[in-house]
Amino acid sequence: ASRHKDLEVFDIFRDDEGRLPLEDAKRLVLKNMRILEVQGYTSSKDGCQSIITDIARDIFNQREHRLNRKRELTRLRRTKTDLLKKQTYMLDQLEKYRQYTLQCLANMNKAGNNKRVHFATLQDDRNDRKGRKVRNKSALKYSATKLYDKGVLYTIEGLPPSQMKNVQFVFLPLEEEGHFQISARFMGVDMESVKIDIQDLLKLQYEGVSVTDMFGKAKINVNLLLYFLNSKFYGR
Repeated sequence: ASRHKDLEVFDIFRDDEGRLPLEDAKRLVLKNMRILEVQGYTSSKDGCQSIITDIARDIFNQREHRLNRKRELTRLRRTKTDLLKKQTYMLDQLEKYRQYTLQCLANMNKAGNNKRVHFATLQDDRNDRKGRKVRNKSALKYSATKLYDKGVLYTIEGLPPSQMKNVQFVFLPLEEEGHFQISARFMGVDMESVKIDIQDLLKLQYEGVSVTDMFGKAKINVNLLLYFLNSKFYGR
């Protein structure tokens, strides 16, 4: 590239003010040709035949280059169209799967209304007229030790295994299908609470994620948590 530093490489037929006069353009071409000849790229003895040959070859190949570009653009457009169709199809399938899952949850809940699942109400954990504590019968309470033994719970950050017996998890189904509120208590004191959606757990399962965080501290087995929720709230 350094050998071409003396060449005036620009559109020789146009300057800052517009198109160059023909004589000026000829002079610039001849100037650059002399530079190329000094560098050994061409020779005036044969009428700069090497340059003429290169220009002719480039002109000859231009048509083939244009055809190749046209074929490539056609192929890319076809690929884009196919991908958009595939995207539309997959989104449609995803929506059908979502509706199917929601319907299954609704059916399971309807079938099990007399068993386990009773949605949370505004009276949960409030006192009745006689001052007695009103508790929602659907809430399930499990100690961290039991969840650990079942494989649902792996670890709780900052908590030694010997203290897991003092931690209690409360699982409460919400009115929206497939949604649960999970609370954590330490020695009877409410510490953390989070809402989860079975759809999110199914998505993690589909993506191959086996462990997820809960409360930012507890490591939970996704597959076994799904099994636990299904068996406890939708099982017969």
